[in-house]
Amino acid sequence: MSAQRDIKETAKLGIRAVLNSTPTCLPLRRLEVDYENLMKHKIPFRDMGYNTLPEFIADIPDVVTCWMSHGHMMVKAVEIKQTDNITRLVGLNRNRTRTPRNILPHQRQRDRCEPPRPVPQTNSSEYHILRGQIQGLLYSYKSGIRLSQFLEAFAKRFGHYINLSNIGFTSVRELLESMKDVVDVKQLADDFIVQSKVGPHATFQGFCNLHVLIIQYVQFSHWQLQFVVVSQT
Repeated sequence: MSAQRDIKETAKLGIRAVLNSTPTCLPLRRLEVDYENLMKHKIPFRDMGYNTLPEFIADIPDVVTCWMSHGHMMVKAVEIKQTDNITRLVGLNRNRTRTPRNILPHQRQRDRCEPPRPVPQTNSSEYHILRGQIQGLLYSYKSGIRLSQFLEAFAKRFGHYINLSNIGFTSVRELLESMKDVVDVKQLADDFIVQSKVGPHATFQGFCNLHVLIIQYVQFSHWQLQFVVVSQT
């Protein structure tokens, strides 16, 4: 237990150092990368007895405030009196070094508010694999899944969360609406419900259509046979 406690305290110090270097919040993935660059190793959450990194982050509220935004876990340092001044100074220094003087204030504000929008990678193999996983997940939920619970249901089924940034999406809803041919997203009073458009009914309808085609083919073949017999006589 002593070794785990020492590892945890070291990790907390590293995380605080990373988060105090930015005046805003960070996605959890960015925190992982910056932590590894600073500490020369990844956040050792498994060595501390945690199954996932989000589980560890949620267990250190004295260091990190975390919340979900557009399908991503966002993190921000918990401010304490000793680090308030440092955080402000770092923020001022970054603004001075990153913003050229010849850019007007309204242009600086627009640049901060409008980051480059990622392009959805709907032709990638990862997207098509994810599409199949989502279909399988929804098929097992006959009455649908609330959008607010979708990520957790997916992680419980497949053992990992959806990485939206890898396929160019900014939210789970945007991802699901790109699959309108197989996924239905309906608005409720306080949430959305996600359901599969492909189910037992669709399968039965497909069988009926196939049955009609077979009958038409048999009738057409019979007509051709009669035509040949008549022609020969």
